[in-house]
Formats: sequence, C-alpha cells, structure tokens
Amino acid sequence: MRRFLTRILVCVLPVLFAGFVVAKASRDYVGGRGGFRLGVDLVGGTILVYEVDETKMPTDKDFKAEDLAAALKRRIDPADLYNITIRPIQGSPPRVEIILPTGGRYQVEREQREWQEVLNQAAADWPGDKGDANYSEVPRGSGGPAALTDAIAATYKNANRDEVSAWVESKTRTGGKEKRFLT
Repeated sequence: MRRFLTRILVCVLPVLFAGFVVAKASRDYVGGRGGFRLGVDLVGGTILVYEVDETKMPTDKDFKAEDLAAALKRRIDPADLYNITIRPIQGSPPRVEIILPTGGRYQVEREQREWQEVLNQAAADWPGDKGDANYSEVPRGSGGPAALTDAIAATYKNANRDEVSAWVESKTRTGGKEKRFLT
C-alpha cells in the first residue's frame, strides 16, 4: 500500500483542488459576488445576426467582417463587463452575430433587490421636508440614478443638487467602477 500512496495522492489531490474551485465559484455566484458567467445557452438572452448589404458598400474600400465586429465590440462593450459576444460570420454576404445574455431570473431578481435597497436608503437618508418621501416609483435601469437624483431634489426644495448627485453616485458605484446591476 505504501508504494501506491504517491500515485493515489497524485490523482486525488488535483480532483479535490478542482472540486474546491468549482464549489467556491458556485457559492460566489449564488452569493452575488461573481462566480461563473453563464452563457446565453444556460441563462437565456438574445442573439442578433446582422447582414451587410453589399449593394450599399463603396467598391473602392476593402471590407472585412472582422473589422466591423471589432468596431462594434469597442462601441457596445469595450471593457467586456456585460459578457456580450460579437463575432463575424463568414459567407456571402458577410454577417455579424451579437449575443446578448440576459442573466436569467436570478440576475433580474438581484438587480431589482439591489435597486430597492438603494431606494430604501434614499428614503431613510433623504426623508423629505415633511418626512414622507417615497421613491418607490423611480425606475430602475439606465436612467435610474438620474431619475433618483431628480426625485430627491424635487422632494427637498433646498437640497444642493451636487450633494444629492454625489450621494446617488456613491450608492450606485463602488470603488470608482459602476455597479453592473445599477446602470
């Protein structure tokens, strides 16, 4: 048995290490701290395929679908924060495929919960002149932080708009980076 101990450890230790890594990533995903970035096939999403109209292209320019895909990627998701895949599809006519994952039900629930926490904190920190502030109607999404700033400024007539904007900014950003789920 002694001579097989090394061989057994060589086989078992990598399996245990891999199991630990997977368990930690799974726990982080459920805990809301990252983890696995599931693809569109597992969590749902949208796949857009755009076809290039060759009749409207200038004849003197050399067109490459790879250049178009790279330009779209720089424009849509330059820091790769949203897991958007943009790739060229060769053929005649050339096409570009854009894959937009939605994140599934778990991510939508998490986004709503985080936004509700920000609204609750806004009601606690900025209760209004009469103490009856209600920010529950402020929409979540790309205009949410600006709409919340407007709602707080409207509730507080004497509020310094820059101070309100800085407060909202601090609640929707962490470490100088935008929170993915509040922008």
